[in-house]
Parts: sequence; structure tokens; C-alpha cells
Amino acid sequence: MRFVVRDLIHLRPAMVLLAAWAVFTFGVRFLQPTLDSVLIFGVPLGLCLAVQGSLIAFVVMAVWFARLRAA
Repeated sequence: MRFVVRDLIHLRPAMVLLAAWAVFTFGVRFLQPTLDSVLIFGVPLGLCLAVQGSLIAFVVMAVWFARLRAA
């Protein structure tokens, strides 16, 4: 399989997005006990970010990367 310059151009943003996703996902998990002291509509903030935040961040990053690849 041959790589072309176009593929290598997108490698760096892909690694940056992967690192950001990992930091967000694991960072929220480590901070969850601290964030649980804040309640939003009776639900702990740490739980909200752990359940929905990681998914939302992943979708936003996937859309951003897809637009980057299309350009």
C-alpha cells in the first residue's frame, strides 16, 4: 500500500484529534468525583460529562476531521 502526500498531510490532525479525545475521555473520568459535587437539574455534573460529553466530543471531532479531509 502506497501513501501519498495527501494522506500524510492528514496524519498530524488525526493524531491531534486522537490525543484530544483521549485527554477528554480519561480526564473526565479522573475528575468525575470532583465534578459530582455540582448538580445540574439534580444530576451530578461528572456523570453528565462522562455519559454525554465524551460522545458529543467524539462526534464533533469526527465531523471536523471529515470536513478537513474533504478540503
